Amino acid sequence: MLDADDVPRITLVTSHCGYCRTIATGEWLIYPDTKDERHYLRFWPKEGEDRRDAVLKNLPLSITSVEDVIFVGDEAGTLQKLSSKGDLVKEVSLFSEPIFCLAATSSSVACGSSKPPLVLLPSNDIEGDRRKLNYPPCSRGVGSVAFTTSGKTLVAGFWDGSIRVFSVQKLTILLYLDLHSQTISQMLWSEINGEQRLIVACMDEKLSLWKLK
Repeated sequence: MLDADDVPRITLVTSHCGYCRTIATGEWLIYPDTKDERHYLRFWPKEGEDRRDAVLKNLPLSITSVEDVIFVGDEAGTLQKLSSKGDLVKEVSLFSEPIFCLAATSSSVACGSSKPPLVLLPSNDIEGDRRKLNYPPCSRGVGSVAFTTSGKTLVAGFWDGSIRVFSVQKLTILLYLDLHSQTISQMLWSEINGEQRLIVACMDEKLSLWKLK
């Protein structure tokens, strides 16, 4: 953690937890950790020393948050919903394979695994209606998912390097892109010159920038 002058203020040492990332939500920096074969989410306050831990059943592989609610996908294919204090709200088993990526809005959570389909769940009730976004098995697993800022469209990057844009309402494919050749590892939205752009990072060592209308 850096101070206002970009000087390291606190260094947090963790074990290797795959590619599950660290997130910041509310007053907390949240990161995965494993100790003595037990899995945790560590909650570190941006100010002060009142840290918290949430014990997880399985190794976390993906994490996202929206409106101070945290969603965690693990190696057993289970999705957990936690409060901003780390308390378990609900959990649901989605896949027989790990949940490799997550994205969330105030209304939907998107979950991707190593084979079709992508699954959409209501954010307020992950035990509710499951909607499926199908894609060709040849694309294999999903490396990254990201909602547009409106939440009406979901972009998914796959292990074969392809990118598909889905309508959240109609559950149909709107656009197919095949610029990349390996796993799409991350997708982020950023405002550039007043317009929203999708930044795509791929394991083929290329970055691409997209304007999606």
